[in-house]
Amino acid sequence: MFVSALFLCGAALLHSCDSTVQIEEVEDTFAVYLLRDTTLTANDAVAKPLSALQLADTAFILVSDLTGYRWAEHTFTVKEQLTPAMDLLKQRKNVAHGVPFVIVVGIDRIYLGTFWWTTSSSIPPACAVIDILSGPPYAITLPQGAPEYRNDARIRTSLMKYGVLIE
Repeated sequence: MFVSALFLCGAALLHSCDSTVQIEEVEDTFAVYLLRDTTLTANDAVAKPLSALQLADTAFILVSDLTGYRWAEHTFTVKEQLTPAMDLLKQRKNVAHGVPFVIVVGIDRIYLGTFWWTTSSSIPPACAVIDILSGPPYAITLPQGAPEYRNDARIRTSLMKYGVLIE
């Protein structure tokens, strides 16, 4: 499991170094961050305040990695350069309790979610879920009882500014 986490972090680091699109204004940039502590499950993360979660040093997905974000369905597609990192994440399907992430715009943490596998026998926690095996496109869904944070205006504004928002 440690080796899988190490490969995933390595892929995210390589991806972040290889980005061909420069983000000019960090304060309004949409990003998906994994957690620094790769042993935390989504259930562990849900039990903590969002501000207490330590994020990885680099984003796993940047707005510049998106080819489109369909707002009405909360689905997105990514550029080919991110495919290796997503494939590594798909291979971690033995992680029964998900891989938590935080959606960030600039320095504002908007909401917690988890990458999930439909083959998992566990029940997803009450947070946003991206079924990693079902994409692309990847859908951000909400289990029953999860709070609705996906419609945050800061997210929409960032996606629109960087030209990936699909109404």
